[in-house]
Amino acid sequence: MTTTSQKSSIFGLGTIVVDHQVYLNQFPDADTKCEIIEDRFQVGGPVPTALALLSKWGHSTSFQGTWGQDAYGEMIEKDLQERRIHMAGSVAKAGRKSGFAHVWIERTTGRRTIAC
Repeated sequence: MTTTSQKSSIFGLGTIVVDHQVYLNQFPDADTKCEIIEDRFQVGGPVPTALALLSKWGHSTSFQGTWGQDAYGEMIEKDLQERRIHMAGSVAKAGRKSGFAHVWIERTTGRRTIAC
């Protein structure tokens, strides 16, 4: 039996955002403070996340979407370039804000709360 490994060209269309992920030991009660254990910024969205994994596995990928000409838009473009996801047809729009979300992650349980 002969098998061949072909790398396919995969196109994705969807929403792309920058997530500010904040790790907490536990969610705070209302009107209280808690310590941030760790935080990071990550480009996300269901389609870009899937394309990043496929690109990592060696597939040729491309994404089409829109984002703003702002600091988060620069993060999005840099991330797509670093992950070798082609952006032909995507548009950075002047005067538009890029998608952004705060994602609070409870380290002990993995539960998430998202504000966008």
